[in-house]
Amino acid sequence: MEFEDEVAAPVEANGVVMKDDAVQHSGAALTKELVEKGFHSLGKHPILQKHAYLGLNVPSLQLTNISYLSNYKNLMYLDISNNKIESLTVLSELPMLVQLNASNNNITDCLNFKLPLCDENNMWADGHNSIGSMLTLVNLSSNYISILNDLSHHAYIECLLLSKNYISKINGFSNLQFLKVLDLSYNNIQVIEGLDNLNINELNLEGNNIKSLTGLESLSRLTVLNVAKNNVSNIAPLSACTRLESVDIRYNNVATIRQTELLAPNMEYLSYLYAEGNPFCSKMNYRLRIIHRLPTLVHLDATVISPDEKIRASNLYNSNNGFSDIQMRAETHHKNLPDDNNFILFERLDFVDDEMKLTMEELLYVTQEEKQSFLKQSANNIAAQFTSTLF
Repeated sequence: MEFEDEVAAPVEANGVVMKDDAVQHSGAALTKELVEKGFHSLGKHPILQKHAYLGLNVPSLQLTNISYLSNYKNLMYLDISNNKIESLTVLSELPMLVQLNASNNNITDCLNFKLPLCDENNMWADGHNSIGSMLTLVNLSSNYISILNDLSHHAYIECLLLSKNYISKINGFSNLQFLKVLDLSYNNIQVIEGLDNLNINELNLEGNNIKSLTGLESLSRLTVLNVAKNNVSNIAPLSACTRLESVDIRYNNVATIRQTELLAPNMEYLSYLYAEGNPFCSKMNYRLRIIHRLPTLVHLDATVISPDEKIRASNLYNSNNGFSDIQMRAETHHKNLPDDNNFILFERLDFVDDEMKLTMEELLYVTQEEKQSFLKQSANNIAAQFTSTLF
């Protein structure tokens, strides 16, 4: 379950997320009357085994003070989006909270509150019900967060949405082993870091200032990746993410189609590729050349790949004695039916793949350091495949 923002997103200017100039606003305090109107999901609490209202929705009320929430310790689902809240400190008194939507507020820190946790280093007589944070889904999109601190005290988070903030460095996630979905789109991130060996399935980095995809190599469970609207020119690091099913690289600086060859050997599940807005999209037979190199694709850009396109892609590169299949069919047709001018070609006979003679450096536009990193990763993959055949 994902929460959706209900107000207009911040304006993006020159790669920087912009919001209203003023952070301080006059607003209202949460009251008993507002709480009673917003209650939902009356039921038996799965942990406390008591009947209570489990959910509260109080969005778009110009709230600045939510301290009254401390009276409702059984709440599991809380929506306080589209208000003017600056602090979530009171949530340290809601030990059963599982889902939180605090998007579109004036919050400046990321979950900087802790709940009582009874363990061997912190034990007391009546602390047996204090199991720490139970948050699994958190939406803090469209706030004023610039720094990510250690989130170890929220160890059970599975989905974390931090789109449209001011984050410039990725950190604080190292102990979030249950994290599956992470949205850091439209921030000020330049380097992919701090994600080593996490179990993330879906990662959204759209709309940042990222130039290199180095830093994704250890995300072995990654299935969906969005790095659209960045400054990426080299997609080779993605070859290490062998479980990828969907990749969005729209509006970057990838100039050569043959870079996709580096993905094909390892990505047997890759089905969706969104690549429009890159320099290579203007090249002749762009779609067919991609389809030829990534045979597992079923969807390219906004269009499903048809059986006809797969055949045409194969014909484009099928060769016999230096002639493509298209050329041979045309010559055979005109030889046997010289008076028939109805032979239709979908591709030009003079098509030549302009990238076939490019070196790796020319294909990738890589630095020497990036090249060595890619070669090392390729060698590790080959060694792993060889070892698997022995045992």
